Amino acid sequence: MRLSKIAIEGFRGFAQERSFDLDADTVIIVGANGRGKTSLFDAVLWGLCGSIPRLQGEDTKVISLYSESGTCRVRLELQSKAAEQCVIIRSSDGKKQRLSIDVDGATFVDTEAKYYLLKRLWPEALTAEDSESALTTAITRSIYLQQDLVRQFVETDEQVRFNAVSELVGAGRVTELQLEFESARTAWTRATNTQEREAADIRDRLTLLDTQLTRLADMSPQDNLATEKSWSTWWKKIGELGVELSAPTIASTEAPSFVDMAIKQLRELRRSNDRQRSLCKDMISEIQARKPPVSIQNIDSLLKTYELAEQKLQAIRRALKEAEEGAAETRRAQLERREKSEELKVLAQLALRHLGKTCPVCGQKHDMETTRRRLEELVTVPTEEAVTVDDAALKIAADLEQQEKICIDVKAELDQNEKTEREYRNWVSTRDSRLNEIGIHFENDAEITEKLTALNDDLENKNEKMVDLTEQGEHLALKLAQIAEVARRSELEQELAKTRDEMQKREDEIIGRKKTGDLAARILEGLRDASYFVVEEQLKSIEPVLRRIYTMVDPHPAFKDVRFVTRFARGRGRLSTEIDDSHAGLSTGSPWAVLSSSQMNALAVAVFLSFNLGMPKLPIETAMLDDPLQSLDDINLLGLIDLLRRTKDERQLIVSTHDPRFGHLLQRKLRPINERQRTITIEFTGWTRRGPDYRVEDITPDLKPMRIAVT
Repeated sequence: MRLSKIAIEGFRGFAQERSFDLDADTVIIVGANGRGKTSLFDAVLWGLCGSIPRLQGEDTKVISLYSESGTCRVRLELQSKAAEQCVIIRSSDGKKQRLSIDVDGATFVDTEAKYYLLKRLWPEALTAEDSESALTTAITRSIYLQQDLVRQFVETDEQVRFNAVSELVGAGRVTELQLEFESARTAWTRATNTQEREAADIRDRLTLLDTQLTRLADMSPQDNLATEKSWSTWWKKIGELGVELSAPTIASTEAPSFVDMAIKQLRELRRSNDRQRSLCKDMISEIQARKPPVSIQNIDSLLKTYELAEQKLQAIRRALKEAEEGAAETRRAQLERREKSEELKVLAQLALRHLGKTCPVCGQKHDMETTRRRLEELVTVPTEEAVTVDDAALKIAADLEQQEKICIDVKAELDQNEKTEREYRNWVSTRDSRLNEIGIHFENDAEITEKLTALNDDLENKNEKMVDLTEQGEHLALKLAQIAEVARRSELEQELAKTRDEMQKREDEIIGRKKTGDLAARILEGLRDASYFVVEEQLKSIEPVLRRIYTMVDPHPAFKDVRFVTRFARGRGRLSTEIDDSHAGLSTGSPWAVLSSSQMNALAVAVFLSFNLGMPKLPIETAMLDDPLQSLDDINLLGLIDLLRRTKDERQLIVSTHDPRFGHLLQRKLRPINERQRTITIEFTGWTRRGPDYRVEDITPDLKPMRIAVT
């Protein structure tokens, strides 16, 4: 079957419904980038498979942002050579898909439609774990060459390519069975290993039981008698030391737990005893090192001395103040006399300058000579000397400094004695409190050391008893355990026999599981060989097609040949593409290291078309190439066009391009050559929020025979 018509609504670049006639041998789609070419190809893929892998299969990504209903819908019409019609309608609201198929008036919906679609297009997928994924792989590897995934045909992981080819050649289910079998075998091996570890634990348990029985067999019965004699004595002694437990009988089932509790209490009492001993020793050392403080009388004497010194200091300060005030008064009087003398001298100098028969101030007559002599005497009067500091004040200041030092020294000594007295009283209070804690009472300080020494000796004796009784208790606990083990001898023998039986069953089961694991390994190896053989044989039949296509494109001047290489690694099939320079005897399985980007694209297109043309059966007899000229230079472009011209005779060809010149070239090269053939061009002229604008043109057949012009 091949495509005959498609209607798209709300899908990617198509907000409103657009219908396209695809009932032609060749469909050429021309339009600038972003006009809707890839959206049309994706609509075909989504309509057939329900997902677009490169968009991660989410329907929310295929619904147009401008869809008025918030849904998308694709209607595909397929037609077989026998004129059988099949209409596929797939829609989605982003959460749930709806699928319906109409075949010759019979309509199938959802699950039935999915089953019929797989049965009609790719029956192999019906038994696949993920049937829709299997159909998608078949279409994207042999029908639809996506422009942004061209080079994945030669650059993706070798295992991914092998699995994809397995799906195409009909070995997909064998590969799936192999993977499931490997998973089951791994789980089986893991469970066997777990059982072996459990068997090892049982084996260790057997060894332990044997050891216990051997030890019980070597025990002497006199040991038990010795234990019974010392039982009551031990409980009496620990009770005297403060253990508050009632002694059970030695035959009681509670005897071991009571001994453990008693030993625990003994250790607690011993720790408490050790703390008291440490406290006693510390207090004895501290009392011996502590010196008695100064007497209260000494502090009182220092206090009186300080008060007398402070009184004398205040008296000196008052005397100094009086001396400083007298000296200040003397200096003030001297300054006044000096200022008056200076002023009179200045006035006399001015009067001498303006002296006449009459007074220059009051205008009265005077004895000029007498006045002159008087004024000259005033001018020649010597200036009074500067005021000097009184020696008495200096002496008083020196006495003040000395007295202040005396006061400071006396105060410091007084403070130190008071501090020592306070510290001693605090220590005494603390000492008495600590003595009260350990139970020592005294009437005077002379008794303290004697009582502490006696208490320390008593505590040391008590500690020795506790150590000895603890060791005895541990010995009793061991004896009780031995008595209990003797009582359990029959139980251990029964448990040993039961454990041996369980061990034998486990070993038999492990042997059986290992045999099953070996058989599974052989079956798995057979499945791997079968899958590898089917893929290898099918690739051998496809390889000549690949070589013819690669030679026709001729992308490289030296590497003229190409072949598929299959291998097994780590239990997985691998598929790579090698190119050869037979003239130089060179080959490489990493073509990207030799070829340019344009040449790599040409190689990828060749591999894709070899799958499309070489497979015995395809989901639909169509080859869809979305803008294959990406990164192709002129030489590779011409080779590709020649290849497409030959391909259109074998498959319905749908090819798109963003280059109008390439589109016109395709129209000429892929035009129909007889009336039975049809070539149409869909040209996307623009795009709006409603969807693309386009026009459709039928290419007129060229019925003239080709001639070779000779010049």
